[in-house]
Amino acid sequence: MTTPLLNTKLHIPRTCYHLVPRPRLIERLEAGLHHGHSLTLIAAPAGFGKTTLVTEWLHSRSESISSCTVFWLSLDSGDNDPARFFAYLIAAIRQIDERVGQATQSLLGSPQMPPIESMAATLVNDMDVIPTPFILVLDDYQLIHNKLIHDALTFLLDHQPSQLHLLIVTRTDPPLPLPRLRVRRQMTEIRADDLRFTEEEAATFLNQALGLMLTDKEIAALEARTEGWIAGLHLAALSMQGKDDIAGFIDAFSGSNRHVIDYLADEVLARQSEDIRDFLHRTSILERFCAPLCHAVTGRSNSDEILRQLEQANLFLVPLDDQREWYRYHRLFADFLRTELAPDQSAALHLLAAYWFEAHDLLPEAVNHILAHTAATGDTKEAVRMITLAGSRAMSEGALVTLLGWLDALPDESVRNNGWLSSFKAWCLLMIGQSETAITYIQSAEAGLEHGASPVDHGRVLSLRCAVSDARHVIRIAPQALDLIGDADPLTRTATLFVLGDAQDALGDVVGASQTFQDAYHLAQKHGHQIIAAIALAHRAISINYQGRRREALGICQCGVEQYVDTYDNPLPVAGLLYVVLGELAYEANHLEEAHQYLQTGLDLGRKSATTLVILYSLESLAQVLYAMERRQEALAMIRETQNLSSQVGEIEWRCAGAAIEAHLLLKEGDIQGACRWADGIELPLSDPLDQTRKHEYTSYIRVLLALGKAGEAQTLLAKLERAAREDGRHRHLLTIHIQQALAEHKLGSEAAAPDYLAKALRLAAPEGYVRAFLDEDSELVQLLPLARDTAPAFVDQLLAAFALSCPKVHLPIDQPLVDPLSEREIEILRLMATDLSVPEIAEELVVAISTVRSHVKHIYEKLDAHSRYEAVERARSLRLL
Repeated sequence: MTTPLLNTKLHIPRTCYHLVPRPRLIERLEAGLHHGHSLTLIAAPAGFGKTTLVTEWLHSRSESISSCTVFWLSLDSGDNDPARFFAYLIAAIRQIDERVGQATQSLLGSPQMPPIESMAATLVNDMDVIPTPFILVLDDYQLIHNKLIHDALTFLLDHQPSQLHLLIVTRTDPPLPLPRLRVRRQMTEIRADDLRFTEEEAATFLNQALGLMLTDKEIAALEARTEGWIAGLHLAALSMQGKDDIAGFIDAFSGSNRHVIDYLADEVLARQSEDIRDFLHRTSILERFCAPLCHAVTGRSNSDEILRQLEQANLFLVPLDDQREWYRYHRLFADFLRTELAPDQSAALHLLAAYWFEAHDLLPEAVNHILAHTAATGDTKEAVRMITLAGSRAMSEGALVTLLGWLDALPDESVRNNGWLSSFKAWCLLMIGQSETAITYIQSAEAGLEHGASPVDHGRVLSLRCAVSDARHVIRIAPQALDLIGDADPLTRTATLFVLGDAQDALGDVVGASQTFQDAYHLAQKHGHQIIAAIALAHRAISINYQGRRREALGICQCGVEQYVDTYDNPLPVAGLLYVVLGELAYEANHLEEAHQYLQTGLDLGRKSATTLVILYSLESLAQVLYAMERRQEALAMIRETQNLSSQVGEIEWRCAGAAIEAHLLLKEGDIQGACRWADGIELPLSDPLDQTRKHEYTSYIRVLLALGKAGEAQTLLAKLERAAREDGRHRHLLTIHIQQALAEHKLGSEAAAPDYLAKALRLAAPEGYVRAFLDEDSELVQLLPLARDTAPAFVDQLLAAFALSCPKVHLPIDQPLVDPLSEREIEILRLMATDLSVPEIAEELVVAISTVRSHVKHIYEKLDAHSRYEAVERARSLRLL
């Protein structure tokens, strides 16, 4: 469930009817836009009319507004959470085109926010599809102090789409690369000295807009006293109403802006009725407000009438929409009003505001007000309740900065004594990599469980314990957690299912894991957790492939990548792992070009979402594909890069797997000594129970044993691996085991047993197209495969043809009389041509374009000297290619 956003933050504020035209500044804004400047910066202290100037300019452009779209975002302190900032930014852009921002939005669904540069890069790509020039206005940027957001804007300025013009309104200079933009003349700057009213503008403002009848001398004196400060002039004008001695009044104040505002605001308030003063004070605690919210805070029923009066009286009320529903006070005026409130009165008002926002499902705003109440009173009861209510949603949206800020605002004792809050803090700390501290909050959550605690509370704490436990312990406690949670907490249930699936997979139960991942996918999909759903679907495909069902896994991934695209059919970052698995499945079938393309896409998407699993997985798989494509040095460099990266991020299992793959590639290079150094340096359990998480290492270790002539040792270990793989239903691993058993028997001189093992392997491989399982092993298989040809004749011929292409020096035991041999892809299509499948159905079966199949069919006809499908199939059969 997504937190509702305050739409008023996205509206261009209305222009005031007492507006003073400022053509000299409007011209500068237009010039910056015309000259293609990247940034317009309007920076000045409060009360200088920054926002008013921008709204005047934008509304004055109404005739050309269609050629330059405007996106507006009014910022507040709550937007310091990158997840919330990006959510509002996307919402602003989507007011024009709902299709924009889908990729960035998909990343926001991650409980763990990707690196900010990745988010910014995705947003830049999203913006780049907007066809027309547009202006993005960020108002009140001085309220942003999160470095990650500053970094995101820096990235945006460095990689800015040509059609974007960024306009920042702020009291202070933001930490952005302003000097560089100045030197390159890519920035328009308007500052306090530019914004000050001239005497002419002051005269227009005071006499025409506000209806005063001041002399030129009085206007000049007042302008000099205020130094053209617009807020000071405005307050002075309000204070002068009804006074006889205007000159004396003008002489009565001087000094800094702070002193002027205090003096004049006090003068203004003194002239209001008691009811109006009470209303102003009570509503001053609100960042923005509407009549119903004012009703709740003031206890009145005529707030809409009072708001209209205040607007007519020019009492620093800023309208935020054209419907006159939402307003805010000028910030200086609001600051002054708040100083007039007693702490206990302010606390009570914040409590009322919190209840109103809660009732309208605006939970972040509700929590901010309740925390202000808590800070003043020390009473944490309601804050604990509201943060408990809002925490799950913040977790699901990845708003970790916001959630941690709420929790840190409470006394640590209050967090640790509440099961929900200690659980939230533990999850947040786990997600930002502070596992040791997280465990202390898990312990607090466990200790805080009372006899009267609900089953959900117990389940949630057990789920947390799963996140920091080894696989065997997870298998024991995760089912208990799921039973206790039931359907009451979907987010925690999804997380628990995912951890359980990982544990089942690690312990070899791929059948159980595939079902668990399927359950996690359906639950995440139902509740809108896109990233979790996509990763669970990919993990399910991996488990299905482990079971030896490559084609089914292929279908799962293909459906997944079709599901996770934007309106323009570009893949969303959440689909990264699905593309990596597609690449691995294509590699299994020896479709190397497709595998490379899928894996490169997966790697790019993984880097966008900064998902370590996706990056490591894609790099390891790419290394193997590159080696098969005879780009051997690239492959070795990449697998070493993978090991370095996995060491840096603490993924030891991935580092070990990468080292095993490197040892295999060294063997292929003929570097037996290098492979032996790896084998001598690992501590691999060789007696029961075998560690099923190290399957890559077992496979490469056996290859080293066979290369060293230790076939007996290899056969003993293979027998243990066979039993375990058969019991677990890991038929893909069993396939490799049988191939290696055939090679071991061949080396031992047992020519009768070798074909039997190969026949077992072929029965697993042929229906699913597992070609690389054979090509990745010793080329001695070329001599053994014909002995088991009767098991799968067409598939064996396909394998022999593939060996001929990948290992030209290998002598094939059968002749291919073709001058230009068929490729492995062409043989696969030829086999399907021998069935009743049409060309579109063949394309669907192979998950390729129809045009690709037609191109291959044309080449098949040419190579076989055939002129029809029937003729091609018969010719292939006569050549024993089918």
